[in-house]
Amino acid sequence: MPAAVAALLPSLTETFRGDVAILPASLDASDIVAEAVRGLLPPAASSSIVTPLAGAAARRALLLPAVVGDWTTVPIAVAGAGADSVLLPGAVARGTRVVAVDVVEVARHGPFVLDVIASYVHPRQRLRLVADRQRSSLVAEVASAALPALSVISLGVPGGALVAVTTDAIAAELVALALAERCIGPSRAFTGPWEDAVVQRATELQLGVLMPAGISLDLHGAATSEPWAVALVEHLGQRLGLLARER
Repeated sequence: MPAAVAALLPSLTETFRGDVAILPASLDASDIVAEAVRGLLPPAASSSIVTPLAGAAARRALLLPAVVGDWTTVPIAVAGAGADSVLLPGAVARGTRVVAVDVVEVARHGPFVLDVIASYVHPRQRLRLVADRQRSSLVAEVASAALPALSVISLGVPGGALVAVTTDAIAAELVALALAERCIGPSRAFTGPWEDAVVQRATELQLGVLMPAGISLDLHGAATSEPWAVALVEHLGQRLGLLARER
């Protein structure tokens, strides 16, 4: 993590107490961004990097007639939602949640921020979620049941790294989507981050910022004037629809 973020993150997490679940978007327990975040949390936070049930354990959970293990039913308080509740691991449901996104690792396939929680639901529900035609709406509805308290999005580039930290889940998703474009290259056509189907449903549910005017980029660090940093900030501003004064 850049020194500026190491200085910034403690001020945003100083009130964290008890269980803190760090959820890597890569779904990898050794995710470098998740590990860095864990190292910067206050001593009062009992943190762990939590990954979804996978492999043989997920197959067993899918086949067993009853739910076994530490799972918690969390209501989805959304009128007209595709489900009334979601079954999440206890560590995810009960603790403070921090989503860590290494953009290089997830740029081509996700998840990013709003769709991370859907990766943690019980395998039975996860199977239905993947198959549902309204998956984008359902993913946002599932996210509404367990929003992160903080999201940390990192993109490493030649010369350094840009790290964005925000308490707003929609803003985090927008930043991750915009930075992912820089990993895949100009040959792929993108809709704007605001037009992403999950983001659109999330704005309908008011899960965070609703328009570009609600976002500003507060820059920190010694490298903010470096060409690579200027280019990334300019890209973010353009893709998020920010006026120059909001960057």
